[in-house]
Amino acid sequence: MDTTAAVRAPMPRTLDCRTILVPLDGSAGAERALPTAEWLARRLDAELHVLVAEAGRSDAWWYDRYLGELPGAHPEVARADGVPDSDVAHAVHQAARRVGPTVVCLATQGRGRTAALLGSTFSAVVSGHGEPVVAVGPLVRQAPTDTVAGRIVACVDGTPSSADILPDVAAWARRLGMTLSIVTVAEPAPPPWVPRALRGRAFGPLDDPDDHLWELAGLAVDTEVLWDAVGPDVGIFDHLARRPATLLAVGAHPRAGLARVALGSEAARIVHGSPVPVLVRPLARAN
Repeated sequence: MDTTAAVRAPMPRTLDCRTILVPLDGSAGAERALPTAEWLARRLDAELHVLVAEAGRSDAWWYDRYLGELPGAHPEVARADGVPDSDVAHAVHQAARRVGPTVVCLATQGRGRTAALLGSTFSAVVSGHGEPVVAVGPLVRQAPTDTVAGRIVACVDGTPSSADILPDVAAWARRLGMTLSIVTVAEPAPPPWVPRALRGRAFGPLDDPDDHLWELAGLAVDTEVLWDAVGPDVGIFDHLARRPATLLAVGAHPRAGLARVALGSEAARIVHGSPVPVLVRPLARAN
């Protein structure tokens, strides 16, 4: 169901960004974030900085050469620094505090559909940065372009905290000059003959999804309920196939897990399978 919704009140958040920060490790996989980061730097009139993690003293010569060649290969890189700290997430957080308002853009290194396989560095950056992070998953084939009118799709799931992403996403839409959509994916309701006590959805708002989105519609250009029996990620990707977008936006609950931090599994599946970059906004830590 598509609906048109007027903006009823201005959003209080603004997007203040002076630097796009990209952590690299010398691999082609990590460099997948650079085209999207370069696009963001142009659109936000920000400087592009990269941080290159050093593996050890014995590899210093290789990293020195890599740092020296980066600006030539990517002319929009204004600064490239080596990071002697093996904790890349910690180095990213320190750099962000040092340079001021920052958007971190990084590629995920996952090879599967679970939270852990997105990579511990990515999860630690999201959980510790406190601001939205742009994630470039393995299925993002090209960076957004300046010649196509853009759309940001904000994904909510019916929980109170999921709507916390909306002020940030609205600020991004205004700053980038894009339209904003809110979608929720809901499992089709069970048939009437199922006992009331057993009714419910495995995912999506438990009440009427259309009513839920109308409550949020003051923040969006349009809203749509995506009915899917498989899962939120499948419903969202089918939606993108029908209505292409420039960015997705999701909220993620970082959680402690076996000596490292992992993202919630739904956010992880969306980031891993998305054909476009995903704006990941950390939410309050789940217990």
